[in-house]
Amino acid sequence: MFSRVLVANRGEIAVRVIRAIHELGAEAVAVYSTADTDSLHVRLADRAVRIGPPSASESYLRIPSVIAAAETTGCEAVHPGYGFLSENPAFVRACEDNDLVFVGPGADVMERMGDKAQAKAEMKAASVPLVPGTDGGATLTEVRAAAAELVESAFASNAPRAPAQTSRPPRSAPPPHARSSSGHRRRRAGSDSPERSRPSCPPVHHRPRRVARFDHRKGFRLCLRPNGR
Repeated sequence: MFSRVLVANRGEIAVRVIRAIHELGAEAVAVYSTADTDSLHVRLADRAVRIGPPSASESYLRIPSVIAAAETTGCEAVHPGYGFLSENPAFVRACEDNDLVFVGPGADVMERMGDKAQAKAEMKAASVPLVPGTDGGATLTEVRAAAAELVESAFASNAPRAPAQTSRPPRSAPPPHARSSSGHRRRRAGSDSPERSRPSCPPVHHRPRRVARFDHRKGFRLCLRPNGR
C-alpha cells in the first residue's frame, strides 16, 4: 500500500480521489494552477503544489511539472483521475522512468486501445462479442454495404410476429335464465312486477351572485344578482 499519492487532476474529480485516498489511510498531494488556488481539492489535500498558470496546457497537461511535483513531495504513486493525462502513454512512461507507480493501465495497453481498429482486432482475438460492422479501415462502398446489412437485420428483428394460437375452447352462449345487464336494471330476476320509475331529483336552486358596484356617494357596495344575469 502507498503512503503518499499525487492526484494529477482538479475539481470534483480530484476531490473524489483525495477522499478515497484518505479512506485508505494514505496522504494525498494535490496540484493546482494559479486559477485554482482556493479550490476544494487544494484544501482537502495534505499537501498542494502549484504547477503553473491558469491555462491547462501550461499546468495540468505539462508532464515535467507534474512529475517534479510528485518527486519533490516524496510521492510513491500518481493517480490521474480521468481526462487530462489519464490516457497519455508518454505520461505513463515518464512515471515509470522516475520510479512512480501510475494508477491505471500500462502505456502499451493505452496505445493499443487508443486505436479503434486495433482495439477491435484485440477484442476479436480475445473472443469478445462485437457490434457488427467493418474491420479496420474501409472504403465508402464497404461502409455503405455494411450499413445496408445492419438496416436489413434491424428490420428483420423488428418484424411483426403472428399471434400465438391457443387451445382455449369457444365460449358457449349464456343460459336463458341468466340475467342480462339491461334486464337487471328493469326488473329483478324471478319477479313479474312492472318496472318502477326512479324518483326525479328536485331542481337545484343556485344562490344569487354577489356583485360589487361602485356608488360615488357610498363607495363600493355589494348587491345580489340572480345567477346567469
